[in-house]
Amino acid sequence: MMHYLVTGGAGFIGTHLCNYLISLGHQVSILDDMSFGDQSKIHPKAKLIIGKIEDSNLCLEVTKNIDGVFHMAAFSRSGPSFDMPEQCHESNALGTLNILQACKKNGVKRIVYSGSSTFYGNKIGVQKEGDPGDFLNFYGLTKHVGELYVQQFYRNFGLECNILRYFNVYGPGQPATGAYALVLGIFIDRFKKGERLEIHGSGEQRRDFIHVLDIVKANVVAMNSETVGEIFNIGSGVNYSIKELANFFPIENFHTERRSGDAEETLADISKAQKYLDWNPEISLEQGISQLIEE
Repeated sequence: MMHYLVTGGAGFIGTHLCNYLISLGHQVSILDDMSFGDQSKIHPKAKLIIGKIEDSNLCLEVTKNIDGVFHMAAFSRSGPSFDMPEQCHESNALGTLNILQACKKNGVKRIVYSGSSTFYGNKIGVQKEGDPGDFLNFYGLTKHVGELYVQQFYRNFGLECNILRYFNVYGPGQPATGAYALVLGIFIDRFKKGERLEIHGSGEQRRDFIHVLDIVKANVVAMNSETVGEIFNIGSGVNYSIKELANFFPIENFHTERRSGDAEETLADISKAQKYLDWNPEISLEQGISQLIEE
């Protein structure tokens, strides 16, 4: 049995990961400031520490006697980062540095960092880990700064790491309202309420959707893999336009103004994760949406 720390473990992806780790028999501690966490979804066997990764002393305390860290806590989403670049930097860059320093001091063996496909910006076509960055907003930029810190700690101090660049994550418990909601969560919410679907811009933007349970399994594999120090795309390898996504729902839609900072396309080359992590997505978008609608 291992003892893992999951930062941001009370959030959408984090709660799924914690539940899975506990089902495997591991001990789990959560560090979360609960700004978007949901305490009702936290597994009763998980230990919740309420606090911020911006607090370096707290990071040092919670990483004691920890075998591995899944670092998911972040200032999330692209749009809000335009208005709050300082907070975005403090969480995604400084907060990540605090966690890494604490891991180094306390002898944590490995960290798995939750990266983002926003790294690729407006690159059209298949996006590969070796592509140059194209940062459309402060969120994408600061998440990449976190990646660089993680890699530097591996290079300088031998802190094992793997970096997972998530594409468009969806699934049960996803945010459905507010600035942090993503398109599929919003569509599901509107469909269940019988409201028309709102499409930003032309709807030709394409997205690579990946189910949260596939993300969870990628994290666990990355924590245990013999491969270390690498960056992996975690997506489905298939993308859909927003208009095509809307067609999954038998309800009217309408178009509004395009949001700033949104990429034209996301499409993951997942061959590296398939080869080195022996990981493959298991839940298709059709299956995932059907399950969400049934719920």
